[in-house]
Amino acid sequence: MKKIALTLLISMSMLLTMGYKTQGENINLDSLAIQALPLGYEIVEFSKQDAFEQYIKLAPHSIRLYFNTKKYCKEFGVPEEIAFSILGLETGYKGPDKFNYKPNQVSTADALGSWQVLLSTGKDMYVLLELGDRNELTREMLLNDDELNTMIGIRYLKWLHDNISSNWIISCGFYNTGYEVVNQYARDAVRIYNAKKNV
Repeated sequence: MKKIALTLLISMSMLLTMGYKTQGENINLDSLAIQALPLGYEIVEFSKQDAFEQYIKLAPHSIRLYFNTKKYCKEFGVPEEIAFSILGLETGYKGPDKFNYKPNQVSTADALGSWQVLLSTGKDMYVLLELGDRNELTREMLLNDDELNTMIGIRYLKWLHDNISSNWIISCGFYNTGYEVVNQYARDAVRIYNAKKNV
């Protein structure tokens, strides 16, 4: 059953992303019901977003990171230009088409994953996001669950902007060092964002 459901999810999500039409009729993209399952199986209902997210989970890390970064930037109100700049500075992320990207990186300071989040910071954000108790978040989760790492990293950026400084350059400096500084890292992190704002 799991294989059937997964195959159907992948197939439908591929059709959705390609804008597939059958016999002149548009597929309803808001709510789909798969009714062609063998007798004895439940009808599976899912939205376009559900189908797309299931498909993304099977994609290479670089694509998943791109999708999840855009998703959580929108959810938490963080400029995408800053988020992607930080990913490049922290772990060398260069875009969704760079399939050799490795998300589970560890720094010499034991910062973890694509967003190089310290476990103590991750625990604070885990509680803030109401995902569970501090002691539930483990080092392995933060290192190996790239969506969780992305959610926490972007939420931390938003927290810094709201609580440390509303100036993104100072917030980014704090993200990098743990102090309110304006360093080259911070300048690089906001360079594209500022250029776009000034156009």
